[in-house]
Amino acid sequence: MRFGGWGSGWSGCGVTRLVASIVCVVVEAGTRPKRERSVIMSFALTDSAPARIGAAAWFVVPVAWSISVVLDRTREWEGLPQLFWMVGAAALVVAGVIQLVMVLGSIRPVRDISTRAGVAVLGLGLVASIAAGWAIVLWVALYAVGMLLVGRASGSRQASLIGVSFAMGTGAFILLTVLEVGRPDSYGDYPVAGVTSLLMGTIGAGLGMLLWSQGSREESNAPIEATATPT
Repeated sequence: MRFGGWGSGWSGCGVTRLVASIVCVVVEAGTRPKRERSVIMSFALTDSAPARIGAAAWFVVPVAWSISVVLDRTREWEGLPQLFWMVGAAALVVAGVIQLVMVLGSIRPVRDISTRAGVAVLGLGLVASIAAGWAIVLWVALYAVGMLLVGRASGSRQASLIGVSFAMGTGAFILLTVLEVGRPDSYGDYPVAGVTSLLMGTIGAGLGMLLWSQGSREESNAPIEATATPT
């Protein structure tokens, strides 16, 4: 299943530079001690609003794209169908950015290779969602690998839940495609597989972000322990 040509104007060189830039930034940011992290990351961890916005964005993606498909009877991707597609694509980017910020703000300074790899793969997943949002299984699979690596290394239940959701979406896509469930479209893809992968990944990620918002609220409401000063 493919949607309008989001990101079709990207050149190979431009995408390569963007990938390299994002990977370098996220890996470098993950290696910083928590006290050196940016104000944005600190806000994301101590306020539940960013995680809630991320959850809402994940829920918007399948809704907006479903409306786009229903409205586009001519398959020309113009007018309202294109508008709803762009809304879903924008929500996908917002959700991916917030997810990455939450991960960078919550992990300890990166010392092990699995955490470094997880953060790097998440960066690649974000790039894939921007450059080729229509290739659902691509960014779903990248987010699955990245979040599972981060969740395993950091012990974050939220990251693990999101990773499992994306992994289930990837598995469902492969299984339904192999079994040839549904009628193939003009591209030879199976829409049932794409829709199932999208729903499982985005809804699971939205629920994971809601859990993250609950954790952020509890952390912000936790009493600050007084530190005794030596006399």
